[in-house]
Amino acid sequence: MQYAWEDVDRKAKQESEVTDGYRYQPNPRKIPQVPPEPKPIPPAKPSKPQPKPLPDAPSEKKEAKKTAGA
Repeated sequence: MQYAWEDVDRKAKQESEVTDGYRYQPNPRKIPQVPPEPKPIPPAKPSKPQPKPLPDAPSEKKEAKKTAGA
């Protein structure tokens, strides 16, 4: 059993290295599958510190509509 586990550990280490290499490949595939999610994620971090500008944005849109209507 111990020898089998040693083999598993060695394979796991090799797989971990392969996984790192494969991570780059699946990433490009996931990007096309969910392009809106991966891109918003980076801006989402800066958006968290800017929770106030979010409510301000809709107010500006309302003002723009009023200006357009006027």
